[in-house]
Amino acid sequence: KLTSAAVGAAVGRGTNALGNYVGGKVAEKTSTRALQGLQNAKKDAVLAEGMRLGYITEPAMTKPSLPNNLLEGLAGKTSTEQAISIKNQAVTNAIARRAVGLSDDTPLDDVALGEVRQQAGRVYEQIRSLPGRVTSDASYQGALLNIAKPFRRLAEDVPEEAGEQIENLVTQYSKESFDPSNVITLIQRRRKDATTLFKAFDDPVKRDMAKAHRALADALEDLLERHVKASGSPQLVDELRQARELIAKTYTIEAALNPGSGNVVARKLANQLGRGKPLSGELLSVAKFASSNGKAVQEITSAMPGVSPLDFAVAGATSIGTGNVAPLAAIGIRPSIRGIITSRPYQNAMVQPRYAVGGV
Repeated sequence: KLTSAAVGAAVGRGTNALGNYVGGKVAEKTSTRALQGLQNAKKDAVLAEGMRLGYITEPAMTKPSLPNNLLEGLAGKTSTEQAISIKNQAVTNAIARRAVGLSDDTPLDDVALGEVRQQAGRVYEQIRSLPGRVTSDASYQGALLNIAKPFRRLAEDVPEEAGEQIENLVTQYSKESFDPSNVITLIQRRRKDATTLFKAFDDPVKRDMAKAHRALADALEDLLERHVKASGSPQLVDELRQARELIAKTYTIEAALNPGSGNVVARKLANQLGRGKPLSGELLSVAKFASSNGKAVQEITSAMPGVSPLDFAVAGATSIGTGNVAPLAAIGIRPSIRGIITSRPYQNAMVQPRYAVGGV
């Protein structure tokens, strides 16, 4: 027979073994969750910034959990995505208006954006009358060289891919000096051409030309800014920088605008970012959010009914199957669940990932 001491020792060893096993599993899970947190840090930061701006997203996608999966299944995945996108579209439009100083009731269209450009461009009218010519310098010539360099390198192996149009464009602008007024006109034309060409995003030749036009406009603006600074007008330099930034934002928004709906399409901003267009501020945050949460920023151009045909179908089938009319009376449950999922309190509580062991 085992003595009490032996039994106690055996129980102790078993308890220690169980404790070590459980502790090891907890440590392993903690390490795994911590690694996930590190791997998803950038994505989570984009999500947090998007939510700060007012965006919402699918809880089951960003933070899979039993409550999120269950509620989204009951609400209907497609209908939930559409409801989220409709709310997010209002956020995108508000951010776009705010970026260029438009009031909430101003339509987003090329007319309004053109008026912003005209207003911001007044500083350029002052620059047109500055004395002297804008002299080409080493920085400007270096910028021209950088525009042509990729195509010259490509032509070393494949002459047919030399980018003759871009080479000619660079050659045309390799001047010793410019009239200030002409520089401003050329900047405006190159910006406009770049915007038009970028719309043909599926044509690589036009995309290259768009980048060249944009880079040329940047080079001219940098040269003009140095000319203004050398003229002894520091206040004019600050006004010019502010005008450049604002005008650039109007072109960014115009390129992402759906003229038929008056909506700024967040995915188009993401495409611009992907093509290398420099974005800043909240427009950059929108582009990043759209890049990683594409289904949450779809443009829904048709009205979404409060109760969808699927809601009727589910309720009707349940009613027929059970012989009970109660499901028909509860037809508004699915839209109500969608309302809960897209509400700010639920989003704040259930969307942001948590990597602590035991976190929901």
